[in-house]
Amino acid sequence: MRDTKLVRSFGVRTLMLMILMVSALGLALSWRVEQVYRNNAIITADTVASAAIVSRLGTGVFASSLDPEQSAAIDKLLETELRGAGIFAVKLWSPQGVLVYSSDPEDRVGASFADDPEVARAVEGEIVSEIIRQPQPANIRQFEHAGPLLEVYAPVEDPASGAVLGIFETYQYYAPIQREVRWSIAILWAFLIVGTGAAYLLQLQMVRSIARELVETEEQVTEVNSRLEHSLTRIEEHSLGTLQALTAAVDAKDSYTASHSLGVTDYAVLLGKRMGFQADEIELLERAALLHDIGKIGVSEEILLRPSKLTVEEFSIVQRHSVAGSKIIESIPFLQTLVPLIRHHHEHWNGRGYPDGLVGEQIPKLARVLAVADAFDAMTSDRPYRQAMILPEARMELMRGRGTQFDPHVVDALLGAIDSGVIGRILLHRHDRASQARSA
Repeated sequence: MRDTKLVRSFGVRTLMLMILMVSALGLALSWRVEQVYRNNAIITADTVASAAIVSRLGTGVFASSLDPEQSAAIDKLLETELRGAGIFAVKLWSPQGVLVYSSDPEDRVGASFADDPEVARAVEGEIVSEIIRQPQPANIRQFEHAGPLLEVYAPVEDPASGAVLGIFETYQYYAPIQREVRWSIAILWAFLIVGTGAAYLLQLQMVRSIARELVETEEQVTEVNSRLEHSLTRIEEHSLGTLQALTAAVDAKDSYTASHSLGVTDYAVLLGKRMGFQADEIELLERAALLHDIGKIGVSEEILLRPSKLTVEEFSIVQRHSVAGSKIIESIPFLQTLVPLIRHHHEHWNGRGYPDGLVGEQIPKLARVLAVADAFDAMTSDRPYRQAMILPEARMELMRGRGTQFDPHVVDALLGAIDSGVIGRILLHRHDRASQARSA
């Protein structure tokens, strides 16, 4: 009877705690996912508008007045290039806050809006954005045609002096972005609920098993209580399984990398052991490898599955996944130690990686191991634009990157594993696992 009460009490307490944890974790991750999508849309609008207009017409388009030929050229670029990126209206402002061009013929071109708060902030060099859900006097015509809008003021700066040369104001349809956000958040919550529910049932079964094994003496009941309290501290570890399920959702977006996270984990743990890392370092490495690409939840499937070479703008979006992933992870207290590993797993030994251009041993040691494991798994896996490399080809690629892209010591450890035959056995198992994932 006493065992039953203890198990029931533990079950209720654990369930309440897990509901609170799932709610807090779900809300934090949902907010992060929406921010990632919104920031990607803002940066894409800035990049596309700048590439389409400034690269063709020069910074002279921000002069106080445009001739009819320049205005017609911008109209044409809006129709032929910007609309394809979701941008349906554009305005150009001078550094003094004067409206020099608008795709809306009813706007007051030539008027000064220097006192407008958004224009003033953009003139100071700040990217300003706003989601407009209800029509306002300044944009009611755009609203009637597009529904909810994402309005962005993006300053264009002189690369040498940093001075603001002018401002782009763009309007995008927000509904497609909102659909992507809602779909990603729905997947996130589904995995959170299923993963946490499974963790709860597993924990409850473990506690019941413990309770059945102990006889009802006062001393043994005390032991049961002690184990129950200890089990409560393990709930955070089960939350890691939920995040791993999120990573599986990211992998599932791309059939060519359906088991990429598991492959990177296999290689990273192997390298950690061969390099003599401590057990706690290998555990950190394993967790970081499983979650290293979680930021790709904010990258569209169209880009991930592109069979041809990505454009500069699209590659820039993919590059942002390491920062996005680190921001998702930093909102979870018990995973704080993983943040630098996830942020820096695409840094290069020679400083030409991203996002921060770290050089050599400035890059965290475990992130350098993760970089080699990630690259090797990519080399030996099929991708939309190429077939997997055979092992000798991958070995040569590692040698080419030794001391430039990769830490030489990590490469040497992996080459040793290749030469000993260990990697060949992992690869065989890895390809079997990937084939099963694709056929499922």
